[in-house]
Amino acid sequence: MAALNGKWKLVSLDNFELYLDAVGVQGESRERALKLLTPENNIVQDISIDGDNISIVTITPVSPIEVNAQNGVEFVSRYLDGREIKTLFTVDGDTLVEEISGPFSSKIVRAIEGDQMVMKMSAGDVTSTRRYERA
Repeated sequence: MAALNGKWKLVSLDNFELYLDAVGVQGESRERALKLLTPENNIVQDISIDGDNISIVTITPVSPIEVNAQNGVEFVSRYLDGREIKTLFTVDGDTLVEEISGPFSSKIVRAIEGDQMVMKMSAGDVTSTRRYERA
């Protein structure tokens, strides 16, 4: 799993607007996400997986978003628009899987493809792909 560890800078994304629609992000939260969570805003994910400890710090123009989790242990948190969600992270070989449930369901898979970290965010039949390069 050491392959995912480190800082990753967002370089491209697709279908993000459709993904936000699929998970029900609306209003001001939707507009802020579309404006700020883009490659032009130097989004960086700092990932650390050490045994069962998982830490992801996403650096955004507004503020860092930190998630600390245990492999295989579900926890309750808030989504970017404030809704309460349940999240479960699992390490599967060199892949980090994040499953979200609550007012919506989503599966986020982070994996290495070549020299990039690819983050596929799926909800229903919509998938948004975010590609990152080492920062």
